[in-house]
Amino acid sequence: MVLKHHNILTKKKIRTQIIQGLAFQFAPLLIIGLVQSLFKTDSPFDFLPAAIRPLLVLYILGMFWWGYIICWRAAYKYAAYKGYSKRFGLLGIFSFLGIAILYVLKNKRLVNRDRSDDRTFENLSLTYLAFGSLAIAVILIVFFMLVLNIFAGMNIDVINEYFNNPTFDSTYLYFIVLFFGMVLAIALFILRELKQANVKLSHIIGAWKPQSILLAIAIGIALFLFGLSVTRTVLYLLSFIAPQYVLSRIDRSDSNITAIWIFYQLLWLLIIPLFRTFIAQGIILQKLSIDKDSIYKGILILLVIYTAIGIGNGAIIFAPIFGLVQTVLYLKTRQIIAPVISSVVCNSLISIRFYFGFTSGQDYFTSAVTIADYQTHYISYIGLNILYFILSASYLAYFIYHNYPRSSKILNLPYFANRLQ
Repeated sequence: MVLKHHNILTKKKIRTQIIQGLAFQFAPLLIIGLVQSLFKTDSPFDFLPAAIRPLLVLYILGMFWWGYIICWRAAYKYAAYKGYSKRFGLLGIFSFLGIAILYVLKNKRLVNRDRSDDRTFENLSLTYLAFGSLAIAVILIVFFMLVLNIFAGMNIDVINEYFNNPTFDSTYLYFIVLFFGMVLAIALFILRELKQANVKLSHIIGAWKPQSILLAIAIGIALFLFGLSVTRTVLYLLSFIAPQYVLSRIDRSDSNITAIWIFYQLLWLLIIPLFRTFIAQGIILQKLSIDKDSIYKGILILLVIYTAIGIGNGAIIFAPIFGLVQTVLYLKTRQIIAPVISSVVCNSLISIRFYFGFTSGQDYFTSAVTIADYQTHYISYIGLNILYFILSASYLAYFIYHNYPRSSKILNLPYFANRLQ
């Protein structure tokens, strides 16, 4: 980024001012919420003398409005910093939502210049991409909730119920539109930043190589079998330690196969693998490798990210293996479509297994299953499970061993290799 020194200092001051303003507004509210949840009380002021309560309320209101004014003033400065007229500073009226909108607006003061081939990703900031994506998500969620409340009469409690217990009826279409609209908006934001940073999209995607399709399909099948065998085994072992957790994972009594569910699955199978692979392998891997001047370090940090995500969704073993295989496949083929295809194949097999497993074994999955029943069910398929694991693990290990990069030089990244073609 080509910015004058005083502009950089101004940006730091603006950022500090925004943080201060948001802290003044929401810190007291967060404390009140924590007190309510910890002490199970309707009002956190019940513990205080009656004479002090009005003073505390006035203090909280004063903090909120003082933070609101700080954010508003910072919004004017932020709009000017990004090269917009002061009218855009009026977005500060909407507090954190206005700041989020200003954050994702294009910075007109950035000056593009030709970069050397070794410093292609220099202008790209993963931190800005992450917070910008979060800001877009917040903006769309707030707008979506307002629209549902005004036009559909759905309050926050009803919306939470749909998120926690999706029924995949016609109403759930709203949430599908929100989710994939959010993915599209974030994708457009990222593409804009890539263009502004002079990152060539064609070098990330790579040239089409039909011979890589069979390899990608085989990798997808192996990942599915590996994930299936590992997940079954982990759940079986956990059934002795945390039986209630295992029962919650295998219970499908609330599942409802509808046309909306099928539509959602098709979108999930096509869009999410493309988005996830482009972000993880296409951008994060190459940016981290260039910043650390080592492909090995880039891979290691990316696997840490996959592991953190795996902890959150209960796939702590499968997630890093999946990420490693997808990364090696991208480095080998130098085209983004190969890991996308393998991911689509893997996800498709998961959905097919869920659908046919639910329809053929509906009595088992929707009845009151005990841990003893589940353990017996696993033992009856243990031979097949071991076979799945041996075949898939040996194939994936062979693939990783023979195709893992032998050099850490960043010029071996697909971006630079595709540039020469």
